[in-house]
Amino acid sequence: MEVKLQIDPMSSWGVESERPLLIAGPCSAETEEQVMETAKALSQKV
Repeated sequence: MEVKLQIDPMSSWGVESERPLLIAGPCSAETEEQVMETAKALSQKV
């Protein structure tokens, strides 16, 4: 499975900042095991 992300610069959102923008919201993780599996999979992609 190939996932392609299109990440636009913040300036295209009307936001001008030298600092990172944090967007947070409700978590969809249901269990600690699910969170850990996801974190391990993501760390292998770096």
